[in-house]
Amino acid sequence: MDERRKKIIADLNILISKEVREYTKCNQHHRMTNYRCVILYILLLHSKQTQKQIVEMTSLPKQSINKGILQLRDKNYVKLIQDSSDNRVKYCSLTDEGRIYAQKAIEPLMNIENEIVEKMGEEKVILLTELLKEWNGHFEEFRNKKYEGRK
Repeated sequence: MDERRKKIIADLNILISKEVREYTKCNQHHRMTNYRCVILYILLLHSKQTQKQIVEMTSLPKQSINKGILQLRDKNYVKLIQDSSDNRVKYCSLTDEGRIYAQKAIEPLMNIENEIVEKMGEEKVILLTELLKEWNGHFEEFRNKKYEGRK
């Protein structure tokens, strides 16, 4: 790998790390783990989701999402609703108290994101989103090939 390619990759890696740190700082301000924040964010945008749907959207470990859901349920922020047509399926939904908490914790983050979209423009953000989806897809593909069979 040449020096130019190394610098490009290093710059991207550092930017991704900085972005994760910025979101973590927002979450720490509300004394929340990243996975609980993601759960609240999703449930604030979508009235109900299954644990499986949240895992598929975020690619976070099932155990982390399950733990976060149970913690939020224990605080009376999330309720679990049995699917009437399939007893194996449970939906997660915000309680009234959970909606108030999520709005207090998540809406400031959404407002920051909205200000960034206003500053950068929707087209750039759409392009960034498409590029990150492509990057993540390739990363997962090559990681799976590289570590296939390894636990």
